Amino acid sequence: MPTTTERLLREDEKWYCLDCDRFQLDHNSEYYMVKDAIWYGVTYGQECEGMLCIGCLEGRLGRGLTAADFTDCPLNREKRERGSARLRDRLNRSTWKRQARVSS
Repeated sequence: MPTTTERLLREDEKWYCLDCDRFQLDHNSEYYMVKDAIWYGVTYGQECEGMLCIGCLEGRLGRGLTAADFTDCPLNREKRERGSARLRDRLNRSTWKRQARVSS
């Protein structure tokens, strides 16, 4: 894993997950937008520029994402068809499915 200094020197730094350092704009793109309440909740209300992959966002959130967590914007509508498999799954996942998985 690169050091903080190495990460800061990279020109495309903003496209890497803040936690796991995974590149977010490859063919399995996990570039998406969640509602402000979700983002501010996982960034502890601080101004935070950067991205989190789905797994790291869910880890910080302490639960799986559902379609209700995402904003209704063109980016997310496009990703329902062409994002990573796990992003497509979360964009199409209803709340009851998440609750059923957690309870079982």
